Amino acid sequence: MTVTYDGPAFMDISSSYNLDAVIVTILGKLNDRSVPKVATDFALIDDPLPLVVDLSGVTYIGLAALRWLVKIINTTDDLRMVPCERVIQALDLMDLEKVVRFYTSVEDANNGVGVSAPRS
Repeated sequence: MTVTYDGPAFMDISSSYNLDAVIVTILGKLNDRSVPKVATDFALIDDPLPLVVDLSGVTYIGLAALRWLVKIINTTDDLRMVPCERVIQALDLMDLEKVVRFYTSVEDANNGVGVSAPRS
């Protein structure tokens, strides 16, 4: 699914399910214009499986997206994140990198292996 607003597409979100996890992939800009759509899509996920959020293709992350991520972090029991460096830096500024499990690939996150150690 591609989200567009008066111009070219700037964000794409897709999800898939397997026996081990729900995988949501977000590509492009995650900002105040795209977060409402992403939040709506996430609200539809009602599954006890671990949630893998692939943000490795995010090109921009705004304050609205950070607020949304904080909500997801606080309300998801088993959140596994595959972030790009930009997302890591933003979470680091908010001291959230210590409470989120980062993975280097969707495959590792799906299997629950290769988790990065919390940074100090």
